[in-house]
Amino acid sequence: VSGDDEIGELASAIEKMGNDLKTAFEALHEKVSVAEKTANDLEEEKQRSEKLLYNILPAVIADRLRRGEKTIAETYQEVTVMFADIVGFTQLSSELGPYQTVQMLNEIFGRFDSLLKKYNIEKIKTIGDCYMVVAGVPTRNPLHCQQMAQFAIDALRSIEDFSAGAPFDLRVRIGLHTGTVAAGIIGESRFSFDLWGEVVNLASRFEGSSAPNKIHVSDAVRTRLSDDFIFEDNGTIELRGFGVARSWYLVGSKQSADVVELKVTRQK
Repeated sequence: VSGDDEIGELASAIEKMGNDLKTAFEALHEKVSVAEKTANDLEEEKQRSEKLLYNILPAVIADRLRRGEKTIAETYQEVTVMFADIVGFTQLSSELGPYQTVQMLNEIFGRFDSLLKKYNIEKIKTIGDCYMVVAGVPTRNPLHCQQMAQFAIDALRSIEDFSAGAPFDLRVRIGLHTGTVAAGIIGESRFSFDLWGEVVNLASRFEGSSAPNKIHVSDAVRTRLSDDFIFEDNGTIELRGFGVARSWYLVGSKQSADVVELKVTRQK
C-alpha cells in the first residue's frame, strides 16, 4: 500500500518493521547455526582429548583425573615389572637409518602391545628401544606374576618370529622382578603414569644382565612361579647397585610345555 496519507505512512512503517524482523530472524538463525557448529566442534575435540587421555594413561587413572583428582599416588604391594630391550640397538639403528629404525620399533612394540589385553598387562612407557610393562597396577591382581611370565614368553616368541623374516639379526633381552612399587601421576603439562621403587630398578638390572633372547628373572619370581613354570639355574650374579643376587632363566610353562630356546645367532 502506497500513498502520502496516514494509511500509506502506516503501511510503510509496517513493511519496514517486517523487513527488520526478517533481518533479525536471519541473523538469529545464523547465530544458532554457528553455535551448533561450535558445540559439535567442542564435542569432537572433547572426544579426541578423552581418547588421547585413555591412550596415555590406564583407564582407571584417566577416570580419576576426569573426576578432578589432582594428586594420584598409591603403593602396590604385589606387582611384577618387566623390561625388554634390543641387543645392539645403537649399531643396528645406525645401519638401518632413522626411517627403518622407527618402522622396526613400531613393528616390535606393536607386537608387544597386541598381547597386553590378553594377559592384563599395563604398558608404562617406551624409552628408545626399551619397553616397560607391569602386572598388578593399577588393577590389583593376585596372578600378576603368572600373567607377566606368560606375556614375556609370548613376547619373546613374537620377536623370534619377526627376526626369522627380517633381513637382519634381531635379539632382545628381558628381565623380570616382583615385589612392591609406588605408582602415580608425574608432571603437569606432559604428565605420565609411572612407577618407582627397588622393584623397578632390579627388573631393569635383570634385563641388562640377561643373555640375548632369554628371560632373566629374580629368585622372587622363580619362588612364585616354580609350580607352574620351568626355570634354568643361572647361579649368582653381580647387580650394579644391589650386590650379589641369585638369578634364573624362565624357560617355559609346565602346563603348555612351551619352552623358550636361545636361537643360534645368524652370521652377517
